[in-house]
Parts: sequence; C-alpha cells; structure tokens
Amino acid sequence: MTAERIRTKKLLAEVTKDLTPEQVDEFRKAFSSIDVNKDGKISNKELVQAARLLGITITAKEGKELIQTVDLNKDGNIGFEEYILLMKDTYLQIDLNCERYKASFMLIDTNKDGVISFEELVRALAFKKEQYDLNQVRELFSSADTDNDGIINFKEFATSSLPNVVFAEK
Repeated sequence: MTAERIRTKKLLAEVTKDLTPEQVDEFRKAFSSIDVNKDGKISNKELVQAARLLGITITAKEGKELIQTVDLNKDGNIGFEEYILLMKDTYLQIDLNCERYKASFMLIDTNKDGVISFEELVRALAFKKEQYDLNQVRELFSSADTDNDGIINFKEFATSSLPNVVFAEK
C-alpha cells in the first residue's frame, strides 16, 4: 500500500469518525452525483455545475477558491475525503436544526396528535417576550399551513418561519 493510500485511509477515518455509516453513504451518493465523469474527484467545472443545479451561481474563480479551502493534496480537485471535510459542518448543522425543529414542534403540539392546531400555536406564543395579537398569530398560522387544512404538520412547520419565531428570545 502506498504512502498516499495510507494517508487517504487515515484521513477518511478521521473525517468520518463523528458520522454514522448511513451518513457516510449519503455523502458518498451526493459526491457521486457531482462527480459526473466518475474519476473519483470533483473538478472545478463539476462543482460549478452542481451549484447551478441547486440554484446557486458561482463563478469558476469562486469554485477554485472553494476547492482550495479543502484541497489537502493540492491536486486542484475535491476527493471524497475532502468533500466530507467541506460538507460535514453544514450537514451536522442541518441535522442539529432538524432536531431543534422536532423538539420545538413536540413542545408546541401539547396534545401529541402529531400536528399543531391554531390554539396550540396561540398558547406557545403567549410565553414569548414579543407579544403576538390574534391577528398576527393567524397570519403566522396561515403562512405555515400551506395546504390550508387548518393544522400544521411537521413539514409545514420546518419549512415555515415558525421555527425562527419559536427560537427567538422569550
């Protein structure tokens, strides 16, 4: 085994130590979808194309600068281990936010039926430092209840402005 291969294995073990096997698999799938030519590296061109598919416009220069932040072997590309370094903090932050959203949702859902009613939202916001009148609560509720069924499910809650309102100072 070459010194480079040993170093790569050690790096992979180090960057994945806080991740579950399922999370590593998710990273591998995402990496593979970006690595269009399947050479085991994400080039600047592939990075810029992937960003565009996500609705993010970055220039070739910005892509190169991003690659340089994690390009440990200085080959001008992002290998799988380097990709994990780049994405791990973002992924863990998203995971943490999801857990916070679930905890908040469960606190507001006082009758534990898996949805938030208007009354439950009124009660939850009654304890906030910023006072909300019924019209403001109705507005918040309506904007979150995207399917207009009179209740807010977890997906609606997580994709609305409610988590920001709930997380704001009491």
